[in-house]
Amino acid sequence: EARKYLEREDPLRALTAFAAVRAMSPSDHSGMMGLAETWLLLGKPGLAARYIEAVRREDPRREDAIAVHVRVLIRAAKFDRAVNMSTLAIERTRKPSTALLAAHASALFRVQRTVDAAGVYQRVLAIEPLHAEAHLRLGSGLLPPCVAPYVVTITRGIRAQRIGLPDPYSRLIVAMWLKTIEVHKQRRER
Repeated sequence: EARKYLEREDPLRALTAFAAVRAMSPSDHSGMMGLAETWLLLGKPGLAARYIEAVRREDPRREDAIAVHVRVLIRAAKFDRAVNMSTLAIERTRKPSTALLAAHASALFRVQRTVDAAGVYQRVLAIEPLHAEAHLRLGSGLLPPCVAPYVVTITRGIRAQRIGLPDPYSRLIVAMWLKTIEVHKQRRER
């Protein structure tokens, strides 16, 4: 339940819920992770750092904790440290998570390594095609403007359907539409 408050961006309820989780089970790191994320959401990187550093002392290679720690450093304007931490974590990880990759890309973006950041955000989208932050950054200037290759195909198919012509692109349009629905359902189930 505490995680739901955080996902809904309700930091006050999240703070109360994660504090209760931590009080009930002090050795469970989910409470401290949640408190770190909540304080980060509230714009208090100093308080967030206390909790995330405690989690990292117990498990220094915990990937989700590293991702949050990188975000805390970014919020505290410690951009070079964030880049160094995330770079080292990615080098040590065989298959980094989208959370870690996105945090790394965000750190790269903050130190004006925009080409590198764009490349990492593209890796994020290859793993998680609906990742909002990656789309936002890439769509706001990290990549030059372009027309996605499938847009021409979809446009042709729509035009053919409108005038009643059988078209080989019609199946493609339906397939892409079904895939989009499937991806959205999977995201809602998580």
